[in-house]
Amino acid sequence: MENRSRVEAMVEECLPTIRRWAHRRLPSAARGCQDTCDLVQEVALRILKRGDRFEVRHPNAVRGYMQQALTNLVRDEVRQVVRRPVSVELPQDEELPSPDESPFDALLGRDALARYRRALVHLRPIDRALVVARIERAKSAQEIAREFGYPTTNAARVAVSRALARLGREVARAAETR
Repeated sequence: MENRSRVEAMVEECLPTIRRWAHRRLPSAARGCQDTCDLVQEVALRILKRGDRFEVRHPNAVRGYMQQALTNLVRDEVRQVVRRPVSVELPQDEELPSPDESPFDALLGRDALARYRRALVHLRPIDRALVVARIERAKSAQEIAREFGYPTTNAARVAVSRALARLGREVARAAETR
């Protein structure tokens, strides 16, 4: 019992020094629920719980123990922060984009598709076939070269880009006549 009261007196005497020493030891990223003062208090409580078993060998034993215990607690807090995922505030429901197509987008899509189909009709048959192969069937230049008999992949690529340019001009011309 005598040892316990001696340890209590030493802890009480060390607390102001330990609080000053501990000030700003805990990184700001780790200061969520715990603050440095909370950690100092936790260390002091741990010593007081072990008061009967705590052996005081010299006057600075309590302070040294508290500093080491505090350093370990700070390390534990930092480790927890590193393991914890970063919290991100989610936007309000009205700010979330809808996975569904809006009526305006659907209308625009239908209108663009109609212009595309009308422009296809005005292309030469080979240009129409190249555009359909590239856009609708998603064929690569290499596949188009094989299918249409072009000597190289680059030749097929050039033919497709010219057909797409003609398609673009037809779409623009159709838009002007509206």
